[in-house]
Amino acid sequence: MSSRRAFLASAALSTMTAAPSKIRIIDPHVHVWKRDPKYPFAKETTRPPEFDATPEMLQTFGAAANVRLKVTDMTDAMGRRLPAEVIGFNSGCAFDASSGMIVTSAITINGQFQDKAQASGTRANFELPQNSFDEAITHEIGHFLGLDHSQINLNLLLNPSNLPSPCDVDDLAGLPLMFPVLLCQARKDEGLPVLSHDELAWISSFYPNASTVQNFGTITGTIFFADGVSAAQGANVIARLVDDPSTPEDESRRVAVSAVSGYLFTGNPGQSVTTGASQNTNGNANGSRNPAFIGFYEIKLPPGTYTVEIESIYPGFAGGSSVGPIDPPAQTVTSPEFWNTDESSFDFPLQRDFITVHAGEQIDGVDIIMNPPFTRFDQNEDSGRLLDTPVVLPLTPAEDAFA
Repeated sequence: MSSRRAFLASAALSTMTAAPSKIRIIDPHVHVWKRDPKYPFAKETTRPPEFDATPEMLQTFGAAANVRLKVTDMTDAMGRRLPAEVIGFNSGCAFDASSGMIVTSAITINGQFQDKAQASGTRANFELPQNSFDEAITHEIGHFLGLDHSQINLNLLLNPSNLPSPCDVDDLAGLPLMFPVLLCQARKDEGLPVLSHDELAWISSFYPNASTVQNFGTITGTIFFADGVSAAQGANVIARLVDDPSTPEDESRRVAVSAVSGYLFTGNPGQSVTTGASQNTNGNANGSRNPAFIGFYEIKLPPGTYTVEIESIYPGFAGGSSVGPIDPPAQTVTSPEFWNTDESSFDFPLQRDFITVHAGEQIDGVDIIMNPPFTRFDQNEDSGRLLDTPVVLPLTPAEDAFA
């Protein structure tokens, strides 16, 4: 769901910051989202007169811009209910169902990460460097603007040698600011822009203008189970720029944009088989019921030559850290699988072909068929097609073969 505006609350940033300083703290993080002139926002023309926007907010969002930021020092009732490791979160307050827009939103940031205080009793008191704390604020503003969490360069989380930071700079460059958890040193510490290519692509997709078509192309496709017929929702799809061997950087780790298959389809369509509240007959309002969207993905990305791969969402990314429409996430593939021109359920998962995307160009049909074990149909089902290849049953029943 895209977003319009939020409103500025009066809470101070921990006991170290007086309330009048809050606008100076927040404005730079709002402005990050329009730092590059290639990615400006669409302008709004009206705003509620009872709220005042700061100059930075007006410059970034237009006349409708107001940001509400509640910053807690963990001493109030809300703060005491939050786990000490929570840096911040965003909550939509009002939604416009007709436009699909977030009308107002409240952002809560845990100022305890900047209070330089010692732990009290059994409660931990974590601290963050200023640049990392600033990026957490910018992350939450990204949610207000309509961005979900993103998963790219997951190896930084899975490889214990990467933690604690510092992380590899190539991997850090491609790690989304909208990654569900804070992992590495701040991007600013390494001279990197605060926003990765993933954020720049999605914010431009949500808020296009006349220059968007000059700076981005598009790849679309559908992810299928191994039967090649059933669309698979919840696979993480990543387009990576092919590395240029003439440069010291690894562009395949630095320039990457992701989408979750079926992100336009509801995460809970409902059913009428069981009884009670769990049947959810009316489904989840946040998503389409069009079956064509179940495995569909669309990725905007800068012009270049790319590979496309799928992976499972990390199982721990659930609840407030979820990625995509399914929570908890579906485990779609056991290891990354790349697109190639001879897609099938029995191809070599690491075989990859290149896709060259030009500005303003849309390349459709970049479909991936997952390899087993996720076949969707069991041996007694078929796809419903008039002519299906007969299923060959094993000579030895499975129960006996593994007894």
